[in-house]
Amino acid sequence: MPQSLDGLKTIVYVGKSMYPLLRDLDTLYYIPFAGQPPKAGDVIVFKSTAGQGTNTTHRVIAVKPGGFITKGDNNYSHDDGIVIPGDIIGLVA
Repeated sequence: MPQSLDGLKTIVYVGKSMYPLLRDLDTLYYIPFAGQPPKAGDVIVFKSTAGQGTNTTHRVIAVKPGGFITKGDNNYSHDDGIVIPGDIIGLVA
């Protein structure tokens, strides 16, 4: 469960898709999403479409009308679908 730290929140990253930037069980600090759209290159935490109650942390690689294309740095291809603003939890600080 995320905890507050001077306006930032923390979350534990699990996985290998953002290696070498992020490693399994790294603690991430993120800025809660407040409507300011991310830009290409930003790393965001968003609600995953792959499973209920899970989050994904990936890099925004393109901004499209209505949303964002994301990709894990260690993945070969971009994520399926578009991340809509309503699914963004925060921007990794």
